[in-house]
Amino acid sequence: MGKVLLFPGQGAQFVGMGNDVIREFPEVKVIYEEASDRLGFDIKNLIMNGPDDKLTMTENAQPAILTTSYALWSIIQSRCELSPAAALGHSLGEYSALVTAGSISFADAVMITHLRGKFMQEAVPVGFGKMAAIMAPAVEVERECAKAKKSNMYCDIANYNGPNQQVVSGTKEGVNYVEDQLKERFKIFDLTVSAPFHCKLMEPAREKLASFINDIGITSPSFTIIENIDSKLIKSNDNIAELLLNQIISPVKWIDNINTACGFSQSMIEFGPGSVLRSLIRRIDKKIKVQNIEKVNDIDSFLKDCN
Repeated sequence: MGKVLLFPGQGAQFVGMGNDVIREFPEVKVIYEEASDRLGFDIKNLIMNGPDDKLTMTENAQPAILTTSYALWSIIQSRCELSPAAALGHSLGEYSALVTAGSISFADAVMITHLRGKFMQEAVPVGFGKMAAIMAPAVEVERECAKAKKSNMYCDIANYNGPNQQVVSGTKEGVNYVEDQLKERFKIFDLTVSAPFHCKLMEPAREKLASFINDIGITSPSFTIIENIDSKLIKSNDNIAELLLNQIISPVKWIDNINTACGFSQSMIEFGPGSVLRSLIRRIDKKIKVQNIEKVNDIDSFLKDCN
């Protein structure tokens, strides 16, 4: 049985991610050069050397993570020829999944994720929105979000990350209200982000991105993709553009995504910087095995087992 591929989203980036891989596997330089040519700036240098504040900008972080994930996948695939059972990504990671499945070209995905990040940053004025991670069951958070709306404030769950971890998104006033209602009972962490992602406040970004994403070539994936909104199984190119656009304004239902993925395999591989997804999955189901491919040692170990 094939394994399920996983791809991380924004927040996984850091200066120097993949540096050892770039030095050890010179063939991936072509991938970074292709990304740089498409973007019009040297993204490899930004990834390797920073500065951090520029890399963490949404319009740069998204194509940087995608490029890093795709380079790692390419190294493994060129030597091991995996036959994935399915693939999925967390938010931005959905683009990485579609690229590895041949549904969207790497060059197109690099540019689209750059624009996606730019438009998301521009969707609301600086300081208007906010996001926070709340270590509480979804029902508790949903209840307080509903109360906020009744009081003409706005806050919604943006990421259903685990049984006791939800990320909320909305206006600063709305998120602060929900935090105030829950802070005595649950741990809460404000997130350092440029905009309130995965909520209705991102509608301007969705509208701007539509004219670009509808112009790129999208084909049927070579293996099943599990999409973020409703965990639908993508097997053809029907509605992929629409799903990617709607994802911008919809919550990532990661718990449901992973439960669906387990129907394909409980053995998964995370391609990308950090091990955020493995940590989230442990909170969902400890029986799931997740192997990280991030550094040269990870690649060597995987290839040894593969061969």
